[in-house]
Amino acid sequence: MIAALFAGVLLALGASDPAPDRVELVDGSVVAGRVVFEDEKRIVVRVRSKERVYALAQIRSVRALERSLRELLAKTADGLPQSAEARIALAELARERGLDGEAELLWWSVLALDPEQRDAHLALGHRDAKSGWQYPSERGWQPFASARDAHVAWSDAWVWRTLHYELRANLALEDGLALALDLERLRAAFQVGFGQQLELRASEDRMLAHVHADAKSFPEPGAKRSAYYDDSERVLRVNAAEGLHRETVFHEATHQLLHLTAEYGPQAKGVIPAWLDEGLAEFMAVAAAGPPGGAHFELGRRKLEHYAEHAREKDPYDLSRVLAFEASDFMTSSRVHLKYAQAYTLVDFLRGGQDGRFRAGFERFVASAYAGQSSSTDFARAFEDSKLDERKLEKEWKAWVAKIGR
Repeated sequence: MIAALFAGVLLALGASDPAPDRVELVDGSVVAGRVVFEDEKRIVVRVRSKERVYALAQIRSVRALERSLRELLAKTADGLPQSAEARIALAELARERGLDGEAELLWWSVLALDPEQRDAHLALGHRDAKSGWQYPSERGWQPFASARDAHVAWSDAWVWRTLHYELRANLALEDGLALALDLERLRAAFQVGFGQQLELRASEDRMLAHVHADAKSFPEPGAKRSAYYDDSERVLRVNAAEGLHRETVFHEATHQLLHLTAEYGPQAKGVIPAWLDEGLAEFMAVAAAGPPGGAHFELGRRKLEHYAEHAREKDPYDLSRVLAFEASDFMTSSRVHLKYAQAYTLVDFLRGGQDGRFRAGFERFVASAYAGQSSSTDFARAFEDSKLDERKLEKEWKAWVAKIGR
């Protein structure tokens, strides 16, 4: 609540601008709106509630939040720098580019290294009292020295707002800052790996993530899970009482991405089948490497344990059964690890196996699922160009698994 109090002041300034981006055209006119998609040929700008599409040849310059965030993530690719001066430069860049939430996060990261840094305190609205720096809270002005301890309770958790996420966490300050950046990195990797082909638009609604450093405040779903995506409230929930397991966080955060980009919203009509939902979540999670705050995603990095489990199983599920998995199949104890393994190996095989031979069909099926057509018949239709029926495709999948998992 304490961090959120002043964060609301900072973010209200940026949020009040319904058209934060500027696209200057070669004819001299300027389009004000929000750049929600771009590729190598065009840029899509949302102006109020309507989209305008411009070919790159029509554009002289672009100033967009999405581009600025990509630049900021690139500058912190190895995590936050270890000098206060470098973090100050990043905070000033974020502020100048209109990334108000990222600027606030970065100013706090400066104070994590240098608790007396004047520019950071002033940028965050703190005051220099005779007794030392103070920060605003619901209980009035409090000594800054108490700030870290004040966020231990879930009721007073930190709240970090980046361009696409709102993270509430009672983690240690540095851990929360790093996770906020890494969630943005996950989304960026998902956009590169799948969003471009699907032409996914950037949303102005932040995704919600709640990370609990204490088990008592964590809303246990009843299955003893350390993390889950609560689709009823559209919140990623994580129990970090025994540590923050990034692979698990990224797995569940991918479920959130899939749900909110495919199935949620007034125009959404996607139906993501369970095998694809779990397979893609695991595909993204195992791709992560790098330090906290500097996660990078090598899409196609393989989890050999899944391949080994699938390969050694004498009676694995056949392809038709995997395609028919429901969400409840991944919640039962019956061979659940095998189900996850097969969902993952199927996604990995279709996207990158056999020198990418099936990738085009896989991408067609993902696009079809986003359009609400995700049955086994739709699956077969997506692979018609490969001239393989389901039986032959299954044979190739099993051979691939045997080769990788031996």
